[in-house]
Order: sequence, then structure tokens, then C-alpha cells
Amino acid sequence: MWLWILLGALSCGLFLKERINHRNLRSLLYKAGTSICFFLMAWQGLFSCHHIRFGLWILAGLFFGLLGDIWLGLKWTYPKQNKMFLFSGFISFALEHFLILMGLVIRTGQPILLMFSLLLAMISSYLIVGMEDKLKLKYGFFKGVALIYGMFLISVPVYGFFLSISNSFKLAYVLICLAGLFFVASDFILSGMYFGKDKDQAIYVISNHIFYFLAQFILAYITWIC
Repeated sequence: MWLWILLGALSCGLFLKERINHRNLRSLLYKAGTSICFFLMAWQGLFSCHHIRFGLWILAGLFFGLLGDIWLGLKWTYPKQNKMFLFSGFISFALEHFLILMGLVIRTGQPILLMFSLLLAMISSYLIVGMEDKLKLKYGFFKGVALIYGMFLISVPVYGFFLSISNSFKLAYVLICLAGLFFVASDFILSGMYFGKDKDQAIYVISNHIFYFLAQFILAYITWIC
């Protein structure tokens, strides 16, 4: 496990250095390398997982996270296909959150809590996307997909929170909630970078990716303890 974390941290550092200075194909390779580390960490964790079906759902979700990283990296590498790669990234990460939610509901057998979480998340996503003018964002063509994606994104920490309370704060569900919160923080910053103005400075790039990779590695760790 620690090998993947160390390799991921090294690859992430190299990626951030390249991403801030160049946005070239090399930065995409380093980013993909970091994502491969959290995927392989989760894969190795399956061998010690007591609830392997739950672990497999998480692994499948992380696979789409890996794909999403590649699509968004290609967005910078091939700007003429910007919309296509950004849309593909939205879909891949939405699938990641969906698969994690499905794994949780199959593991816990609590679909009512999931439906309630989705409802709260849908309302939250609608309110946040509807505040684009106040937040100085312009979603344009991506407003619809951002609304749907936001619902799945917010559902993970909300559902994880409810599951934590109903299961005596079991570590796996607490970590799901924490990973989901890191994901929300990352995507909040990313929204400003993609749909706002003058928010592509180093501080935003670094904080966005630190929150993001923390979320993914926490999800990968869950396969070791589930």
C-alpha cells in the first residue's frame, strides 16, 4: 500500500510542476501515472477485502476516475477538442460516483437513505449551479451536465454521512464521507478554473489536485479495510 502512496505522491509532484509551467503531454503522463497508483492500490487492497463485492464497486469507480483524469488532461493537450474531452470527463467522474453509490447501497441494503441523499444532493446542485452569476461562473453548454454531475458528486458525502451515523461511525463510511468532501472541494475549485476567469494560477491548480488525489487515495484505501 505504502509503495503506491509514495509513487503517487512523487508522480503528483512531477505532474504539478509540469502542469503549472507547460500543460504539455508530459504533464498528462505524470497525471495518469498518479491515477494508476490509486487504481493499483485499490486493486491490491481487494486481496485483503472481507466484502469483495463492495471493493469491486469501488475499484470500478476508480477505473472511471482514471479515465476522467486522462480525458481532462487531453483537454489541455488538444484544446481544439476541448468540449469533447471536458464532456467525457464529466461523464467518467459521474460514473465513478454512481458506482460508489451502488456499491454502498448493495453493501448496506439502505436504498431509502440513498434516495434521500440523492434528493438533497439534487436540490443542492440546482441551487449551486443556479448561482453561477453570483459565483462569477459561466457554464454555458455544460450547465445541464454540471447539474446532473453535481447531484452524483454531492450524493457521495451525504450518503456516507448518513451511513456513518446509522452504522456507529464505521471507519469505511466515515472515509467515504471524507473522500466525498475532498471531491466536492476539488470540483468547487475546478469550476472556477474551467468556468470562471483568472483562476488558473498555481495556487488553484495545486489545491484542486491535492484535494482530488486525497479523495481518490482515500477511496483506494477503503478496499483494504472494507
